[in-house]
Amino acid sequence: MNRETLRRWLIVPEAHVALMDWRFQAELYAMFHRGPVSRWGHILCSPVIVAGTIGALSHASAGLGWAVTGAQLAYFAALTPRIGGLAIAPVVAIGIAGNLLAGLPLFVLLGAVGLASAVQALSHMAEPIPPPWGANDDWEAPASFFRRQDAAGLARAVALGTVAVALEFWAAFRVLGLQWHGMALAAGLWDDDRAWLRARRQEIVDNWRTCWGDARRAEHEAAA
Repeated sequence: MNRETLRRWLIVPEAHVALMDWRFQAELYAMFHRGPVSRWGHILCSPVIVAGTIGALSHASAGLGWAVTGAQLAYFAALTPRIGGLAIAPVVAIGIAGNLLAGLPLFVLLGAVGLASAVQALSHMAEPIPPPWGANDDWEAPASFFRRQDAAGLARAVALGTVAVALEFWAAFRVLGLQWHGMALAAGLWDDDRAWLRARRQEIVDNWRTCWGDARRAEHEAAA
């Protein structure tokens, strides 16, 4: 699969592999969750996805559910001490909730996970449509995007939405820490992080090709 095909279906393919680059993950979260609908959609749905998955795994073995909790704690701690510290209480609480939910039928848990993943994906419809789907390979208002679609374009958008549901499920486990980091910044903590992220977001809006194009990819490859 070539690079352009990956970019069309994954938008920013590096987002799904550069998991330890916390600044990259933070700027991605800031760019794709600008408005309250998307932010609250994720704040409410991501814990449901994680807890439901833990509950479903616990049907096989309680140890599998707690393994997810342990992996999340380790991941957030490895990102930055700030995110790691923020994550301890809510990750443990979600882990406990997930194990308690294991008493529910498996189809109920899987249904809740699927529904929450779909709602989380749909919350992005309140955000600007990102390149390469936006007009002129740039950001575009959702209303403008849908007005210019013919039947084939709408079919492609539906297909992208289906892929997005699976990506939102995968993303839920790692974006929890970024959500709490964003709420901490909104509450007035860590002026340095807030100033950097605000400037970086504007830089990406103004010139996303430089920020997330060949130059950004080369930066990740050099770091690897």
